[in-house]
Amino acid sequence: MKTFSAQKGAFTSTPPKIRPLLEECTPLEPLGSLKFRTPYALADHTKRHVIENRNERWHQVLQPELLSDARDELSDKKTTGPIFNNLSTEYCRHLSTRLASACDGRTEHAHVLKVESLEGNTFSAKAQVVKAWISKERLVIVASSLVHGSKQRPYVLLTGYRSDPRQSRASFSRHEKARIIDQQRIRDEYIIDIHDDGAPK
Repeated sequence: MKTFSAQKGAFTSTPPKIRPLLEECTPLEPLGSLKFRTPYALADHTKRHVIENRNERWHQVLQPELLSDARDELSDKKTTGPIFNNLSTEYCRHLSTRLASACDGRTEHAHVLKVESLEGNTFSAKAQVVKAWISKERLVIVASSLVHGSKQRPYVLLTGYRSDPRQSRASFSRHEKARIIDQQRIRDEYIIDIHDDGAPK
């Protein structure tokens, strides 16, 4: 398992019974164009993050005219239509492209293993998760791949949002990496590896 000196502290609190799972786990990068698990999930995240949460300022990274027209369509019809669907497609494509770029460049993303408890106080791997923080756009992307024994399913997108577009790139990166490390304390997930070559200063 590859680690970086700056992240060694992230593994110190790993329970002894979890460490063998991490040592056996190879970080797998997402391949190809990723989609959300269901069309409903894509529509829900598009509406919640891109349309309704104006603080995320998606007009800075997606086509502003398309975003404006989709908001007007949703406001007029009170339901989703073809313009909203085009926006959803663009949103999904943007997340997939940015995640692929981070993984290909071995930068700004972490591999995390989600585990589940079994009888006899033992654990097994449940899913491998990739969490990316794209500092240029202050964009967080999460994708997951379910694990069944020795087999692993293709990755699907779980979410993509802009946590605080007003942050500096360096501050955003520090915050997101710290959050990934802290989540080990409250969730059944543990860091396999952090790829952060060429992080912004």
